[in-house]
Amino acid sequence: MRLNIFTPEKTILENKECQELLVPSVKGYLGILPLHAPLVSLLTAGVLKYLPKNSEKWESLALGWGYLEVQLENVRILAESAETKESLDRAKTEKDLKKILLQLEDIRLEPSQREKLEKQKLLMESQLEL
Repeated sequence: MRLNIFTPEKTILENKECQELLVPSVKGYLGILPLHAPLVSLLTAGVLKYLPKNSEKWESLALGWGYLEVQLENVRILAESAETKESLDRAKTEKDLKKILLQLEDIRLEPSQREKLEKQKLLMESQLEL
């Protein structure tokens, strides 16, 4: 199957041949194999793992929230953000995560502010898993 991942800024993967895919959906991880039934799903921040064709080594990306579309041999992901281990500034991400954790300790946060910070925290934790 062919994997395509796009963010508003750039194309991350285009027509990457894969044997298997694990995607972070809002209801848990989805496993996608070739000839999967057509599917559309909402994605949450998390680590996407894929097994390239003719390989035994899984590769990973940290995704921000987004959308997944599966059409038999084609998988398309539209994500808010996507980072590879190589593109990640680990020191900056760790520093930013510490700031967010401190902000989350504030009991005066509005629910909308807390939700936004929790989403940022989840994304940064996913990035640091790479």
